[in-house]
Amino acid sequence: MSNYKRTLNSARQAIPYLKIMRSCQLDSIIIDKEIFSILKELFLKIFEVYKPSFRDKYQSEIKFFINLLIYRFSILESKPTYGCKLQNLKYRNEFFHSSKKSMFNANSDLSKEQKLMYFVLKVLSPYLYEKLNDYMTNNGWSEYSIKNPKKKIWKLFQSLEKIYKLSSLLNFYTFLYNGKYTSIIDRLLKIRLVYDNENSNRIISNDYLSFQLVWFVLTNFLLFILPFLNIKGIKNYFKGLLNIKKINKYKDLPLNQCAICKENNNDVDSSYPIHIPYITNCGHVYCYYCIRSEMINSTGNEKKSMYMCPRCSAIVKDIEPFYYYDDESETSSTSEVDDNEEGEESEKDTNSNNDDDVDTLNHRNLIKF
Repeated sequence: MSNYKRTLNSARQAIPYLKIMRSCQLDSIIIDKEIFSILKELFLKIFEVYKPSFRDKYQSEIKFFINLLIYRFSILESKPTYGCKLQNLKYRNEFFHSSKKSMFNANSDLSKEQKLMYFVLKVLSPYLYEKLNDYMTNNGWSEYSIKNPKKKIWKLFQSLEKIYKLSSLLNFYTFLYNGKYTSIIDRLLKIRLVYDNENSNRIISNDYLSFQLVWFVLTNFLLFILPFLNIKGIKNYFKGLLNIKKINKYKDLPLNQCAICKENNNDVDSSYPIHIPYITNCGHVYCYYCIRSEMINSTGNEKKSMYMCPRCSAIVKDIEPFYYYDDESETSSTSEVDDNEEGEESEKDTNSNNDDDVDTLNHRNLIKF
């Protein structure tokens, strides 16, 4: 008996602690989720000919059916999921790999009870949770009084959801520490991801995953930072530093037309009259909103404008209102209303012409330079 114990202890010391890369396990979960999303899109395309309300109504059933298919051709047949297959992983029954049993058993497949509970907890439960949550939300169970049984069920449902999320978070921290169970359900069922073939590497290499990780981080950073960048302003800034002159495309455009309006519009035969004229430091006149917005967009600060005048390529530093005058005779009209004895109304218009010349600000006529 003592010899058996010594042999057992020496065997335990000879067998190293099983370490599975955490990145492999997490990558397999991500791949499985992506495959699920692709299958979901393909299934939804089948129902494009139906009414949109049909897909929205039975979307939960479609998700359940896809999860059922994945379960049927992977876990139920003691095969790894596609994501696990790419990472050279498979589920193992940990009940047969504890203490003394671990030395005399190869990677054991899941038992029937574990497969059944896997279906209940990972396939059926999400479907029932989504349906029950939609039912309670649509029927306004959260708006009932506290004493109402429906309100109590709603609060119990919310409490269970919080407990599950907290347990999942704690389990994830534990997984990061020992790398054993990726989810709280795996821990309850005592199933663990291990290498399917210890002598082979995963199908997806580390170099490819590192490249994908760097590219993913870079693209997300660019998507975050691009809305804050003023591309046009940066372009104008470097043009100003390098003193790059624009080709005067608007030399044939009349001075009473706004070159910025024409630049932002593709219509060739349209006219672009100036509204609320403002003159720049280089002596050209544009619409107030056109020149003001371009100055702000050039650097984000109007006082540090690097906008180049479309007519002469000079840097527009400041603008001021442009006043122009025109001689016009004023015309006024008055109307008088007289009441007849029978209650009828009549209007009499009288027009008087004023022969005095008056200098008036005219924003309706074309600018005269």
